[in-house]
Amino acid sequence: MIKLGTLLEDLANNFANKAVSLGYATEKTKEKWKDPYNQVYGYGKYLMPKKPLTEMTLNEALKFSKKQVNATKGHLKNKNLGTGAIGANQIIYSNIKSFLKNNYNKKRLEAQLGFKIDPDKTKFDKNVQDKMMEL
Repeated sequence: MIKLGTLLEDLANNFANKAVSLGYATEKTKEKWKDPYNQVYGYGKYLMPKKPLTEMTLNEALKFSKKQVNATKGHLKNKNLGTGAIGANQIIYSNIKSFLKNNYNKKRLEAQLGFKIDPDKTKFDKNVQDKMMEL
């Protein structure tokens, strides 16, 4: 019987190795790719980011999530839908977009973070991902 922890570790290792094989990471930097905050739906089976999610700006993460929605269409139970789930909390495209485009949600997130969000500069890091999930 395979333990869940072992399975998830194997998937994260495969994801990191794929990043290396595609030239997005080196042996030295591949540990970043094992971080749950850098994981994407399907562990890169449908679409692989060119850099770790935690190094992307919010706008870059939003664009990647939208690309992933399109890449996963036809591969889910409902063949008409796709998913943009990214990061440790598997935050979906529409939620990221809501935090950037909806002024009310953006202000709530900024209050939680304690600083103003600049979608072209603010990173989609652990802190931002966790605060998005708390709201």
